[in-house]
Amino acid sequence: MYDKNIFGVNSAFYYFGLEHFYVNIYNYIKNGIRKNEIVWLCVNNDVYKNIKSYIGAYENWYHNICNFPKILNLYKYYGVSSIRNKLIEYENGIIEKGYNGIRFIIDVKHIISISSKEDFLKFDSDMLDIIYKTRSSVMCAYDFENYVNTRDIIDDKIIEESSATHSSRLYKGELQNCQKLLNI
Repeated sequence: MYDKNIFGVNSAFYYFGLEHFYVNIYNYIKNGIRKNEIVWLCVNNDVYKNIKSYIGAYENWYHNICNFPKILNLYKYYGVSSIRNKLIEYENGIIEKGYNGIRFIIDVKHIISISSKEDFLKFDSDMLDIIYKTRSSVMCAYDFENYVNTRDIIDDKIIEESSATHSSRLYKGELQNCQKLLNI
């Protein structure tokens, strides 16, 4: 599995319906828990509660819901280097507490619905610069059902940019390099 060291990786997951999302994210989170990583969820409250109830058997996992609007405002005001420095400062604190790193899981549909497509795309285009050589990883989850049925939030531009921005994909339950998926 490519998931051995995901730090510094900005990956994508294309899900079709919440059931598909939960099954795959559940396993992705379990892998992080086994590796003693903190999990930050950038999802709506209902999804957060469901994930929490599914993972409830793991009493020692540290998770929280991410205040993405606050992060986005800091990013827009201070820029990439400031957000990166804040992330590294936070990482140092959690490593001192015995954790190995951080997994951020971002539901793109939710983030766009509370901000804008333009803000998300700009932030995501800078993500690799923010997490480069850190002890953090980012998984952007794209609601492909929304893309297929209505495209009101996940549209052609979002899908197009996602394939250009993410070097790894969650595919068949494993995080894999995109070149491997394309047999390049």
